[in-house]
Amino acid sequence: MEGLSTDEAAEVMELGEAAFKSRLHRARLVVRRAVDEYYLESDQ
Repeated sequence: MEGLSTDEAAEVMELGEAAFKSRLHRARLVVRRAVDEYYLESDQ
């Protein structure tokens, strides 16, 4: 959804703005954890 406002991205996904922001936050956490695990594994 690069280049779109939060409102525009939510509309594309047929979600309310609050639901979109919530999903975006959860997705960022999942990516952050995956990256952290990757680097922890490579340090061993």
